[in-house]
Amino acid sequence: MLSFKKIIVPIAVLMTATSISASSAQSTPEQRSENQEGRTVLLSSVVNFEPPSESGDPYSTAAGGSRSNCPQYQSQSNRPVLPLTPLLPKTTDQFLTVKQRPTFFVYVPPTSASTILFQLKDNQDQIIYQSLIPVSASTGKIVDVQMSKSDTSLNIGQKYQWSAFLLCHYDSLEAKNDLSSFETSYDLMNDPWITGNVTRIATSSTLNQKSENNLSMGLVNQYAEKGLWFDTLATLHQMIKQQPEKTQLVQTWQQLLESQGLEKQISNTQL
Repeated sequence: MLSFKKIIVPIAVLMTATSISASSAQSTPEQRSENQEGRTVLLSSVVNFEPPSESGDPYSTAAGGSRSNCPQYQSQSNRPVLPLTPLLPKTTDQFLTVKQRPTFFVYVPPTSASTILFQLKDNQDQIIYQSLIPVSASTGKIVDVQMSKSDTSLNIGQKYQWSAFLLCHYDSLEAKNDLSSFETSYDLMNDPWITGNVTRIATSSTLNQKSENNLSMGLVNQYAEKGLWFDTLATLHQMIKQQPEKTQLVQTWQQLLESQGLEKQISNTQL
């Protein structure tokens, strides 16, 4: 007759094994979920953006702007009102993209002004794109400026300068839709404005078309590691828009902006 020995496993060992298993599950830095198209999306709590090294290009223009006194700025809860602000890192003055038509982001403070003028100029100071953007920012807002496929694309290796003007007195203009009238009938320097640069570079061999079409935190991190600020921010923003219920993505957005020196008041602004 075969005999069986009863194996007694100490409770402490079982508890230790269970703790290790639970700890491993909790320490996993990434989580997976499915987006609306059924594809797996990788969620991560931290994006480590690597600023590109400075090129010393004489055309280089760091993010800047004017704090002109706009009578339509509104304060809330006695807190200081941040000015019109470009969503650009304060850790570098080189802002890169691999996109033909990148997306630009601007923080608009609480204001009753209803319009922003956005301009994009080449290195000959010629306007290659401009647009009037309606805003409603009674409580502060982040505006994303997206060029259409029919608009002029950026050339690889060329640096461009972009500007955004908060038109405080725009309602007084007669021809609101006539962009050409700004040169003669509107003094843009009287209103708050911001400026920054963007340079399009060639797509890296590790960033193929397939990976760029698949929204994921993996793609966000690839862009971040290569110093592609516009693409890092735009991809993460697009993921949040597609999955607004994923609070982890919003937390990642906030962490990314604050890690690059942008104020918490901006990072916490509802998208």
